[in-house]
Amino acid sequence: MTEDKKKNGIQGMLKATSIMVIANLVGSVLGFGKSILINSIFGPGMETDAYNAAFKIPDFIYTILVGGGLSSAFIPIFSQYLARNEKKRGYRMANTVLNLVVVFAVGLSILGLIFTPQLTRLLVDYTGEGFDLTVRLTRIMFLQSFFMCLVGVFMGILQTYQDFAPSSIGAVFYNLCIVVFGVLLSQTFGLGIAGFSISVVIGAFVDLLCHIRPLKRAKFEYMPIIDFKEEGVKQFFRLLWPSLLGMSVNQINIMVNQKFASGLGDSTITVMGNALQIMNLPVNMFAAISLAIFPAMSQSYSIGKVDDYKENLRIGFNTTNFVAFPSMAGLIFLSKPVIRMMFLQGKTTAKDVDNIAFYLIVYSIGIVAYSLRVHLNRCFYAAQDTKTPVTVNIIVLTINIILSFVFVKFWQGGGLAAAYVVAGFVSMILNFVLLRKKIGRMGITQMVRSLVKTVISTTVMSVVLIILTKICEANLDLSGKLMQLIETVGLTFVGIIVYFVTAYLIKAEEMTTVIDIIKRKIKRH
Repeated sequence: MTEDKKKNGIQGMLKATSIMVIANLVGSVLGFGKSILINSIFGPGMETDAYNAAFKIPDFIYTILVGGGLSSAFIPIFSQYLARNEKKRGYRMANTVLNLVVVFAVGLSILGLIFTPQLTRLLVDYTGEGFDLTVRLTRIMFLQSFFMCLVGVFMGILQTYQDFAPSSIGAVFYNLCIVVFGVLLSQTFGLGIAGFSISVVIGAFVDLLCHIRPLKRAKFEYMPIIDFKEEGVKQFFRLLWPSLLGMSVNQINIMVNQKFASGLGDSTITVMGNALQIMNLPVNMFAAISLAIFPAMSQSYSIGKVDDYKENLRIGFNTTNFVAFPSMAGLIFLSKPVIRMMFLQGKTTAKDVDNIAFYLIVYSIGIVAYSLRVHLNRCFYAAQDTKTPVTVNIIVLTINIILSFVFVKFWQGGGLAAAYVVAGFVSMILNFVLLRKKIGRMGITQMVRSLVKTVISTTVMSVVLIILTKICEANLDLSGKLMQLIETVGLTFVGIIVYFVTAYLIKAEEMTTVIDIIKRKIKRH
């Protein structure tokens, strides 16, 4: 890959990534808004635990379908058709997949509504009122799965054409609807916590609507056909099931933690869930990096341009490290200010804040591992290899279950969080080693050089944050929300500036690339 092509590739990746990161950030802020509202209105307890437990099923479906399960299988196959100028056959394959997904989604929704009690018993150890409420909320939210199955296919079609905006905007409106309609239905109409469950279904429907017009603009032609003879359909299903299993392992790990946590007393699920949600904010945002280059990697590999595939792999790996390391350090050293600013109001107590901050520190250690795991998995999917990630994920799931069972006896909820983190690092290491074995040289020397500079920049930032946090905690009156906001935002801003300045001074490739792109844009104007 030439230097100009490399810069253009990075610039294209940054443009696509920036769209998704901004939308993801807005969506995540709204998601946090939902959590803060629920905690403030209902307080950590039985109702919020029931809601969070019930939400795991639609969240599971949303993550594996919209988060990449369907698109990871769909994009490589659809990209092949476009690369070979076989658009008609590609649309035939796409329509077959879409129609089969509709049938599957209807069946999934019906079965889910019938067997909700059995599913709930797998997720939690509740009895009595807590169990009944969880079942009722789960039944309401199961309707979300129908809309999300369709969104997964639509997203794959549009992203193959490098159109990432609809899925990003849809995610924003999904979370916005949960917040707005959740408050409206629970408070104005007196539906209580069930109002937030209904709002999840409304959000999913609006997310689906966000994809309709872009599909028409892309001139996608719907055909009521199911053609099992089309080769692409067979290839899609060969990739789909391993891909869904691979994408679901992280959610299954979370459900395993939830199952153990439900036996540790009221509010444990809510407190751990709040910490995990914050930890997953950077992980989900940085998944946009690998998602942005995934179509290009798929096309490069499908037409034999393996060097271009490897270059995109390396760019994604280095860029993910560049943003994941400071995020990990920032959340660890600013855990108390962040949690205090977000949750200390309403029925949430100072003790709840301390508990959430503790879990956030433990979970945050795994940010780098889980961010790189997402990227490495997509590297396998781009090469149409779904078996390797599935094998790794089964191993990792087994390790998480065993460690959770052992660690919870010694460290309660902290042990569950630690098991989740260890599982993430095992997954990252195994995926990296096996990908290196599959494709050969990956430019590890360049990766290590980039990693060293990232670690140096993160270390400098961490030292500054530790010193400034101690000064703020000792000298500021942090009883008011305004001062809490000023402390958290101020420390975050200083940390970002210190990190980027350090990275620029030591000539980190990711930082100099961004500066070069900005300079070129300024010259054009």
